[in-house]
Amino acid sequence: RLDSELRSGRLGLKTLETRSRFRGKNQFWRQVPVQRYRSAAQRYLPLVPELQKCIDETPIDRNLLVVHARGYFKDPNKVSLKEGGTKFMWDQPPCTLYEKLVVDRGFKHVRIVQGGETGHPCGFDKVAGKPVQPWFTSMAQRHQGVQVVVNEADTTHGPSDAFLRDACIMLSAAHLVVSFSTFSQSLAVLSRRVQHVYVGSDGLGLLREACSESRGGLAGVGLHFYDTGHDGRNHSRA
Repeated sequence: RLDSELRSGRLGLKTLETRSRFRGKNQFWRQVPVQRYRSAAQRYLPLVPELQKCIDETPIDRNLLVVHARGYFKDPNKVSLKEGGTKFMWDQPPCTLYEKLVVDRGFKHVRIVQGGETGHPCGFDKVAGKPVQPWFTSMAQRHQGVQVVVNEADTTHGPSDAFLRDACIMLSAAHLVVSFSTFSQSLAVLSRRVQHVYVGSDGLGLLREACSESRGGLAGVGLHFYDTGHDGRNHSRA
């Protein structure tokens, strides 16, 4: 059924994202081994020519860590649900996970891909109306030999130059940190270049399941699972 729906063209990347997350009538999706899901997606979901060209022209850099930093904050001064915040903002990995990977694995280049409703809190330069040093900037200062590049957040949620740029960066990455986002996790599954994927414990969908022994993982890809859980948290305040 998975192969036939992909082959017929009825499913696109957005549907793949949705079905990687939700249950209900799409429960059959979760019964498919993750590698089978990946093989079918790579076979039947051709990339648009502009995106494929960008990937082909991007050299593989094994010293580069690509981080997808999903932002759910519509306003950094309004973080509670009553103020317009969303519970999903607390499901993202902490900023310190990115620094841990730099320290432990010796990356020399870090590319931060921001996206979602707004920029990522690790990149905020103002909180509660007061100027602060962005955490991404302070990380670069603490590790003088590491180059950190932060993309301006893409909030388009659709085809655009920024969308293609971000997809190209993630699909070209050998080392990719995914966020609590179906966008980066679907691209990690679709990627033919990725060698290592880093997942927080609040990760969703296929990659969280792929980390379990019973799901078989992804062929040729190291999946690294980090306990970044927020047990006992409430979704109204940090």
